[in-house]
Amino acid sequence: MPETGLSEPLHTSHSVPDLAEGRRFLEQALGQVVLFHEHCAGPLFEQLMGLPAGQQFDFDMLGTPGFATGRIVLMDFASVDGEPATVQPPGVGSARSATTRAT
Repeated sequence: MPETGLSEPLHTSHSVPDLAEGRRFLEQALGQVVLFHEHCAGPLFEQLMGLPAGQQFDFDMLGTPGFATGRIVLMDFASVDGEPATVQPPGVGSARSATTRAT
């Protein structure tokens, strides 16, 4: 492989309709563990993700113990009243990944 100066993928992000079910699958099928869980709401997240005002989401980052890369982020979007989201951020439905520059 050519030297790019980039690390291997740190994580991929996926939108799921049921965060608990997605988490359970990754824990049971791949042996991943939850590294952290966050609830995101407010103008900063709306601006960063291109969401309409009031749109909220929860996410879990899961990974395999002992590995710094290969993590999976699951995002569950819901409106303020708890109904399923009608708007998804740009790129949902495609795999998104993050890397860092190798030092």
